[in-house]
Amino acid sequence: MDKGTGKKIIIPDYIKTALLALESRGFKAYLVGGCVRDFLLGKQPSDFDITTDALPRQTKSCFAEYEVLTNGIKHGTVAPIIEHKAVEITTFRTDGGYSDNRHPDKVEFTARLKDDLSRRDFTVNAIAYSEQEGIIDLFGGTEDIKKKTIRCVGEADRRFGEDALRILRALRFAAALSFEIEKETGNSIKKNIALLKNVSAERTYGEFIKLLQGDNASEILLSFPCLCQTLFGISLNGRQRAALKKAKTAEERLAIVFIYSSAELLKCLKPDNKTYNRLSDNIKNYRLRLTEKSLGVKEQELFIFENGLDYESAETMLRLKELMGTALDINRFKACLEYSKANAHPIKISELDITGNDLKQIGIKGKKIKLTQELLLKSVIEGKVKNEKKELLKLL
Repeated sequence: MDKGTGKKIIIPDYIKTALLALESRGFKAYLVGGCVRDFLLGKQPSDFDITTDALPRQTKSCFAEYEVLTNGIKHGTVAPIIEHKAVEITTFRTDGGYSDNRHPDKVEFTARLKDDLSRRDFTVNAIAYSEQEGIIDLFGGTEDIKKKTIRCVGEADRRFGEDALRILRALRFAAALSFEIEKETGNSIKKNIALLKNVSAERTYGEFIKLLQGDNASEILLSFPCLCQTLFGISLNGRQRAALKKAKTAEERLAIVFIYSSAELLKCLKPDNKTYNRLSDNIKNYRLRLTEKSLGVKEQELFIFENGLDYESAETMLRLKELMGTALDINRFKACLEYSKANAHPIKISELDITGNDLKQIGIKGKKIKLTQELLLKSVIEGKVKNEKKELLKLL
């Protein structure tokens, strides 16, 4: 129970089993990190990490009847499989130097919980909990949660110098939790931002995408323009900054950052193909010229067809143009688009009431099949023929 709030973390049975296995053998065991933070935020945790004074080999011996993963044993972590779930249990530890600004040169185990908590990144993640002792907060994390603040444990320059990924983690937590970055921590981020070059592309990308997904992501990007400058060499201009303030989704924020550049710049972080291709398409479609001449249901359907769009990509295009600011009345274009969608007007070859096989049966072959389909679709959009197989065949 949290003696300060009178509330109790609902601990799943498999986690209770792990805690009891350690405690019944005389070891101390605590929940620590994100699960405690989430509890104090009023959320039921989904992931649970355990820290203990048992040495790794002692921890392993406590779970002799279970399969135990030992991939992380070098750093003090073993993971018994309980109820088909891996439970990460790490020995109290202190870290040595970080010559690569990412990984500790050595790890030393300790018998003191305070030593373990003092090496952690942020105060909100340096809180422990046990049902017997309640909340154990040695660095003001509980108060920082109340104040909605991300603050380093100890000296910020040291924390970021040890592990540069913490820079991105601080920004990501602030974005996801709608917290502010404490002043000294924020100044240290700006001072040490170049250390991100020592972090692997994959880890950087993972944190950056999570940052963009946060409700407070736009505010963080605007408050720390050094991030995009360091990662991609991109300086956000006034229109981008204004657009970010109105953006609602990670996809919109990502497109706004790269809107005047190229999706190619994202490749330095080795993005997944789906995200990269989506970004490339969004930038390309945003740059399509939309004029008053394409205002009208048929005109807009032709615009969509001729530019290889679909309704979803057309909606995204209009949204980005709206966010970035345009002299055109975007709402009028949206209205036309909604009408076309509501009435299921065909804009793709696959939506024609005639297939490639139908065309083969009347002697049309090879590349002529697609060309014929495109001509038929255009005729349907222009209202020259109904989208009915019998009527379409009359045109051939």
